[in-house]
Amino acid sequence: MSKPVLLYYCKHSHDMGGLVRAFAIADRLAHRFQVVVLNGGNPPVGLAVPTGVSLVQLQPLGIVVDKNVMSNYDSATVQSNIALRREMILAQYTEIKPQVLFIDTFPFGDEILADELLPTVERARDRVSLQPLLICSVTDLLSGERRGDVEKDDRIRALLDRYFDAVIVHSDPEFARLGEFLQPRDALTIPVYHSGFVVRERDEPPSGGGRDERVLVLPGSGINGGRMFRAAIEAHRLLWDVIGLPMTIIADRPMPDQDWQELENSARELPALRLEHSVSDIGTEFAKVRWVVCDCAYNTMVDVISTRVSALLVPGSNGHDSEQLQRSQRLAYRHTARILMPHHLNGASLANGIQQLIKFEPSASSFNLRGAEITANVIYDLSLSDDIRPDNLTSATHSDRPRTH
Repeated sequence: MSKPVLLYYCKHSHDMGGLVRAFAIADRLAHRFQVVVLNGGNPPVGLAVPTGVSLVQLQPLGIVVDKNVMSNYDSATVQSNIALRREMILAQYTEIKPQVLFIDTFPFGDEILADELLPTVERARDRVSLQPLLICSVTDLLSGERRGDVEKDDRIRALLDRYFDAVIVHSDPEFARLGEFLQPRDALTIPVYHSGFVVRERDEPPSGGGRDERVLVLPGSGINGGRMFRAAIEAHRLLWDVIGLPMTIIADRPMPDQDWQELENSARELPALRLEHSVSDIGTEFAKVRWVVCDCAYNTMVDVISTRVSALLVPGSNGHDSEQLQRSQRLAYRHTARILMPHHLNGASLANGIQQLIKFEPSASSFNLRGAEITANVIYDLSLSDDIRPDNLTSATHSDRPRTH
């Protein structure tokens, strides 16, 4: 008997974080489904597609890298690409006729997602029979800057209740729950599952080997990336004669050759400072060293937790209440990591932060790190069930849509 088909939409992004998470989940789903992943970001470089998973590349949006130069698409190009993506998504849905449609971030994300996804979502709900199971997923936190926007929360709730069968939140509920950030006037009538954090599957580090006495700096792709590069080089300059601590800086993001050359020129005369364009797996590198300085994007945070490395978090921030800042504060409160506020970031403050980090022993966390496996299990169980609402959830109405199995 052939496996049921699952179409998995991975939202557009200028980095690989969303796709890494999608591949981790798709790898678990592939044991029970024929999985097709629609990648909305740039094509994966050095990231293997899981066995048994098909990848369909959509026209990327946002930041592009062409001949070593980063640029943003102009508005006309963006609109043209959205139209093309909309057609590709709908064509894939129509062609493969999935039993499960699994959508990342929508309807929680920006309006671009609605523009390109709503036609397919509506097509999935316009038939009397054989409608697919329709599930959306979201990471641990929604931006705090939108907190209190009841009108937006009401719109999200209306879309969820109208089109979707369930929501999966990739968070440990002890860390963050959807109800903290989505507070519409009327409660959701579809179930919400908290899967735990999604961790990329990797080999265990060899036993008996100690971690390198080295600080690894991962500037990240956010607003602080360039500043952290410069601050890290200056911090190493200040610290080397004091504590003699080797440092590795990993770009792990697209960068024009000219910018990279400037960084190499700045670092050339500094002892025990290594620059690397990228590595295959950040979490593996975290497991090798004693200390890291990094942002607090979702995947980075999960790698900090899962490897139990001593971390100084510099949250990328577009305001005073960003997702990264909230994550950092929650980890610092649990003594799982230290935090350096982004507006304080410079060479001297980072040098001081690293000195304090050397004395820091993170507390072990008990967070659920089986998010990929649990997500796959939830989707599979729902695909077999005529009543998708778990016993511990109540609702005034139940979905009566027929679904394929």
